[in-house]
Amino acid sequence: MLTSLFSPFFLIIILLLVIQLTGQTLHKDFRLKDTELEVTLWAESPLLYNPTNFDVDAKGRIWVTEGVNYRRSKTREEGDRVVVLEDTDLDGSADKSTVFVQDPYLVAPMGIGVIDNVIYVSQTPDIIRYTDVNRNLVFDEGDKREVFLTGFIGSNLIPLPSRDKRVMMAMFGFPDLPVESTWTERAWRL
Repeated sequence: MLTSLFSPFFLIIILLLVIQLTGQTLHKDFRLKDTELEVTLWAESPLLYNPTNFDVDAKGRIWVTEGVNYRRSKTREEGDRVVVLEDTDLDGSADKSTVFVQDPYLVAPMGIGVIDNVIYVSQTPDIIRYTDVNRNLVFDEGDKREVFLTGFIGSNLIPLPSRDKRVMMAMFGFPDLPVESTWTERAWRL
């Protein structure tokens, strides 16, 4: 009897039920000690799926890397994406999602940095620089894609220790602060 409760079929059913919980339900479980702070849900699926990192541009839009194909699952054959989230009606939550780029080469990108119309996406072994030449938030004809840096060690195929020197993120300062990038666990100044 106990063995049948833990059968693969039963565990899959439980997992599917847990996955169905929405962000609205989950965010209510957060408890804060500081009563002047609050937790608010800003975006959830279907605006984005499995976010791995984000950056905020000068106009307040949030650029998100998605890792649906983590561990090369091929869940999304068209490749992973970078999406841009916006709150167009200024009600405090995202209501618009634009796919900037979706590429079979992107497999669980782990970092993003946005500087004006240049978007850096980190994914082992490369840091890719996208330039949105026409500034329409969509990587299309006329825009540029190039490998900015390459040669980072790591893998998306097998679990590795947390200090595996994969490219994890790209962070940039505000316009009045110096530009600084963290490519692995070491900080390099550009």
